[in-house]
Amino acid sequence: MNHSERFAQVFRGRTDAYGTWRGGAVHEPVTADLYVNHLTVPDSGIGIYPHRGIDGVTWGCIDIDGGDFPKEGVRDDEHYDRKQPEWHDWEAMERLAHNLVKALGLKNVPSVVEKTRNGFHVWVFPKADTVPAQTMRRALMAACKVCKYDPNEVNPKQEVLAEGKLGNYVRLPYNEGWDERGERFFLDPSTRNAVTNIEKALWIAETYQADTSNIEAIAKMWTPPRQRSQVDTSVAAPGIVAKLRGLPRTIWDEGPLPGSDRSSTLAHLAHLCREQNLTLQEAYSVVCSADLRWGKFQPEGRDDAFEQLTAIAERAYAS
Repeated sequence: MNHSERFAQVFRGRTDAYGTWRGGAVHEPVTADLYVNHLTVPDSGIGIYPHRGIDGVTWGCIDIDGGDFPKEGVRDDEHYDRKQPEWHDWEAMERLAHNLVKALGLKNVPSVVEKTRNGFHVWVFPKADTVPAQTMRRALMAACKVCKYDPNEVNPKQEVLAEGKLGNYVRLPYNEGWDERGERFFLDPSTRNAVTNIEKALWIAETYQADTSNIEAIAKMWTPPRQRSQVDTSVAAPGIVAKLRGLPRTIWDEGPLPGSDRSSTLAHLAHLCREQNLTLQEAYSVVCSADLRWGKFQPEGRDDAFEQLTAIAERAYAS
């Protein structure tokens, strides 16, 4: 197989839809040309949906978002922007990524670290064609628990995919082969240096693969928390939104910046609500109304939509 064929095999997933670089789904077949273009053609990057419904998932991925790791004191800067890489604590994020690798390795689950524009991904590639989505998600959540990390995004995001739904896609590394800006590449498991050669990157992904039995073993270390009940989901939004001033009102009105992640923007909005002394229930109402307009959880009809939104609000008020 050539490079693009091997790349397609490593990052295989759903075959009836794919994600765009700027956000959104394309309901068309995933072809070999899409992978070729991803690796070679500017502005042709794609995201792949790992979840194949009842067949399970083809890989798992923990997303370490730079917006959750600001440098010390930068939140007080009037120009602070959680989406800008220069504000991130990159050392803390990379340390966490390698600790997650160690945690997974305790159960003989190898994983691969990718540096992204805004943080890091920790990938787990099973040797089997697929593993149950519940097994993969719980294994990754267990590793996060060991590392005392409360993640915003662990893919797959759903243990059970509702009929007719796609789940969530992940943007793939090595768009345009090697991005000169250095935004998306693997780190060598031995040296932690950037892997700029696609041949070596593929070798790493093909070599560092996990047995299903080992993924199952670490998955047993995590159980979902009980359904959250702190937040009153009946709180009405319009009067509460009117309380917002400045940046949070602008975010609520205009939505995420182009290319920004909706989950992270919702989390940022919840933190801003706290800073403006809204109650937890009021922040939840603001987040729910924003999500209804932006289409991250609710319009998709996800079974866990309100659980996800409750978690976003509660995390903002936890510390």
